Amino acid sequence: MSISEKSLCNFFNRLDSLALDMHSVIISIGGNIITEVYYEPFNRESMHRMFSVTKSFVSLAIGCLANDGKISLDDSITKYFPEYPTPYEYIKDTTIRNMLMMCTPHEKTTYKADLNGNWVESFFLTKPSHRPDTVFAYDTSATHVLGALVEKIMGMPFLDYLRIKFLDEIGFSKEAYCLKDPQGISIGGSGLMATPMDIMRVAQLVMDNGVFDGRELIDSGFLQEATSYLTSTCTRGTWSDEKQGYGMQIWRTRNDGFMFYGIAGQLALCLRDKDIVFVTTADGMGCQGAVQAILDAFWEEIYYKLDCDDEKDSKLYSILENRQINPLNGEARSFYETYCFDKNVMGMKELSVQTDKNGGIIEYENETGCHTLKFKTGSFNHAVFPYYDCDSITSGAWTGDTLTVKSCLIGEIVGSVIIEMYFKDNEITLSARSTDKTDFKEFNGIIQGVKK
Repeated sequence: MSISEKSLCNFFNRLDSLALDMHSVIISIGGNIITEVYYEPFNRESMHRMFSVTKSFVSLAIGCLANDGKISLDDSITKYFPEYPTPYEYIKDTTIRNMLMMCTPHEKTTYKADLNGNWVESFFLTKPSHRPDTVFAYDTSATHVLGALVEKIMGMPFLDYLRIKFLDEIGFSKEAYCLKDPQGISIGGSGLMATPMDIMRVAQLVMDNGVFDGRELIDSGFLQEATSYLTSTCTRGTWSDEKQGYGMQIWRTRNDGFMFYGIAGQLALCLRDKDIVFVTTADGMGCQGAVQAILDAFWEEIYYKLDCDDEKDSKLYSILENRQINPLNGEARSFYETYCFDKNVMGMKELSVQTDKNGGIIEYENETGCHTLKFKTGSFNHAVFPYYDCDSITSGAWTGDTLTVKSCLIGEIVGSVIIEMYFKDNEITLSARSTDKTDFKEFNGIIQGVKK
């Protein structure tokens, strides 16, 4: 099984045409790495937020617990959490298996109504919407409770338990970690911070039915079930590969594949028929159809063209060697003005803009205080985003009378903050948008200001 140079060139050119920022691409065939690419400023050692790929790890931990005889998948979840007595029969009827299959009695995640509350307790005390073991409903709180179950039984973070079971054996990063909820429990639904190669190693282990160097590290029977079609997603999925069914915290895909899948382009697609694993990290936040577009590029340029004529392409080397997140396109210009604002939806009070041939500085005062955001034109300024403890790279450029500044968030938060400023006469029209779903809410809206 092989991938031609022409196919790889077409694949990466297609990714370049998408309205999203790729961060990494790894492809293996038969357990051998064929392509491993990182987009600057990311590299092989960069820890990346994996979002719902974390769910698949929780599933593997539950499978290990069951194989060790510490739980049964058909136990009611309430058996293990008597401290949260529930008044709802549908929750009492909910089994661990139901939760793995996303067949809980909740239509949506319960803890999002109060992110500062008790996330585990919310699963048991929120009124259910329907009977369990019926329809697929994507309930991240269920996964969070399953992760909490592992930690409660084992007395350690679920990732540490997985290290003992198999992660250390396969070379998983010792620096990897999982973010915590307000009660100090690992965020099993979305909190994993790991490298793309970490995800590749685990995906390959699952592809190999849990066998590594001749030893079965994960029960093969559990893996066969977890990666199979157990739940229909045809009415709940929003795009083609989301409609192919669901196993146990693992998605089914076209071509009889299965996938660890996290929002915005965190993927580990596994296809046993070709013995191929495809891993990506990306920022597709706010880009409708981004994940399907990545998958379509893989299906159409790689998968369906495996073992075609080995077409050579001299451009491949330069394509693979020059991957980076692209800064904004536009011009540099000398400019300096200060603007003030009446009360507005963004809480913006005052803003100064100073630009030159290299980039510029935005100094602003809002409800969180006074801050400075630096950017470069034609490249990036790498710094912690003001007020938020989040690594970021920021570029900015002029197009006519409009200055656009974009900060790509590259730490534990994946997303972007985009600020567009249109200058005319003595006024500024400022439009801002954040793709992060939790913080940066002050960067959403359109406001008008005047020169100070």
